[in-house]
Amino acid sequence: EYNSQNETKVTELTQDKTKAEATLVKSRNETEAPKAEIVTLVKAQEEAKAEKAKVEATLVKTRGEVEAQQTELASLAKAREEAEAEKANADAALMKTREAKEAKAEAKLKKTQEESDAAKAKVEATLGKAREEVQAKKAE
Repeated sequence: EYNSQNETKVTELTQDKTKAEATLVKSRNETEAPKAEIVTLVKAQEEAKAEKAKVEATLVKTRGEVEAQQTELASLAKAREEAEAEKANADAALMKTREAKEAKAEAKLKKTQEESDAAKAKVEATLGKAREEVQAKKAE
């Protein structure tokens, strides 16, 4: 009977050992699954950081391009203002030159008219004098 009790105890202990080993394997498996999940999450986090860095680099590049375009637009606007100012100055100079030429032409025309009128008066005076002389000779 003593052997029988020992065998029973050995059987029970063997069963307990088997249960303990099974529990240990189960615990290891349960521990390994979260570790794998953590590795996956860390990898996903690293990929997200890399993507974020990529997006930030693109954003910086885009901002630089926008600033360059704004600078170019400001430069073009300034050039346009300068060109419009030059055109206004050229138009004013042209108008002033035109007015001066017109005034000069009018003065010349007036002078020519006055000279013509004086010459006409002189011719009429000479003609009148000649008529008087002809009349005087006829009277003689």
